[in-house]
Amino acid sequence: PQRGYNISVEEAHLSFHTPGQLGIRYKELNYPFKVTIGEADNIKRYQWDVKGLSAIVSEPSGPHYLDIFPAVLLSPNEIIYEGFAGDFSSWKSYGKWSYDLNAGRQELPPSTVEEVKRIVQPIADKKEKVRAIYQYMQRKTRYVNITLGIGGWQPFPAAEVDEKGYGDCKALSNYMKALLKSVGIESLYTIIGSGQNVKIKFPDFPGNGQANHIILCVPLEQDTVWLECTNQTIPFGYISSANTDRHCLLVKPEGGVLVRTPDYPAEKNRRSSTISASLVENGGASFACASRFSNYMFEEVFGMMSLSRDEQKKALLNGLSASGLAISDFSLSDISDKQAEASLAVKGNISSYSVRAGGRLFVQPNFLFKNSFPEKISRERKYSLCEEIGFNYQDTLNLILPDQLTLEFMPENVALSSIYGSFEITYSKVQDNQVMIIRSVRIKKGEYDKSKFAEINSFLMNIAKREKEKLVLTAKS
Repeated sequence: PQRGYNISVEEAHLSFHTPGQLGIRYKELNYPFKVTIGEADNIKRYQWDVKGLSAIVSEPSGPHYLDIFPAVLLSPNEIIYEGFAGDFSSWKSYGKWSYDLNAGRQELPPSTVEEVKRIVQPIADKKEKVRAIYQYMQRKTRYVNITLGIGGWQPFPAAEVDEKGYGDCKALSNYMKALLKSVGIESLYTIIGSGQNVKIKFPDFPGNGQANHIILCVPLEQDTVWLECTNQTIPFGYISSANTDRHCLLVKPEGGVLVRTPDYPAEKNRRSSTISASLVENGGASFACASRFSNYMFEEVFGMMSLSRDEQKKALLNGLSASGLAISDFSLSDISDKQAEASLAVKGNISSYSVRAGGRLFVQPNFLFKNSFPEKISRERKYSLCEEIGFNYQDTLNLILPDQLTLEFMPENVALSSIYGSFEITYSKVQDNQVMIIRSVRIKKGEYDKSKFAEINSFLMNIAKREKEKLVLTAKS
């Protein structure tokens, strides 16, 4: 009844009418609903009513909306849709309905089969064959959403996708399945809820209402490869944070099997940077930065890959955290191999890197990238803090001091830890004119209730304090 945050509801009603012999299943969430069920003329009537719902205020990194919003989930048991009969009372039977919808839709033209066989013929490793076919599919297709009628559930035939070169998630996943099948590699059409607010969150409530996407699962002897087939540039084997660590339904001939997609642990969701900044007496600096982004952190720059060079530069100027930033050169490359990974190199100048006061220069280390975690949690916060994905930063900053200045003060090294993560920063004088600062940050995946906020706030505010500490340079005597 509440369609979003900051919306209050005076009164709302939901009614559902169905033939009496069929009925529906329902699941009530986050409100003391009192369903009314009646039957007349062989029509069963269900009704839910609510009154006086206060608005829910959005909070950063808050819980899934189905954990806090009043809701009623509905699902039929038996259906007939455009002539296709199905049973949604279990994940197995729902998967069987989907399998039957796809039956006979993996045939390919002989010319395509021969082309795929030629591609994989010199490749011995099975996983590398899958990679080669996946990249062939990416080059040949593009995404177009098809959701009319049964087309919302049934994919285009593979031969049609092969001819026209487009399809939606169902059609492209089915096409990829057909390409693999043509060289004897089996794969599984996979139903999933994709995105922050759509997922198969309730395994005890079978049905299609918790899913909105199709990917492909390729079981191999030593590994399982998961393929996102709708994106023509996403790295092989990477299904993005929108699809990780959640239930999905593998569609098999005998029916559906509920499993979980892989998780990317915090240590593999990494941004590492090496930054060199040459300071000048007026407070400016020239800099060079080389960074690598892996897995979840790869998504921070993935969207830039398809932009023009001018658009990429604008994105960097907006995204990098520096006052008076000017970029003289940059490069961005997808270097994915065994994991999704990108490299970024940026050179330029920062007009306000440090502050001049009398004969001293006060230098606050700048690691160029904004933190993806807060400086503190509001005391007014009502709901848990939810970090769905853990991640880490590893930054090395080399400060080159002006010839006329020398180091007068350097902050102390510090290491912090909490249930929410860890932080460490170290300072070392490498040479008379060079200071090396190394910062390591790790944020843990998890849901943290209000009882943990005091500890987390102490941790976050301590990080913010330490990151603002300044080095002091003074004129050489």
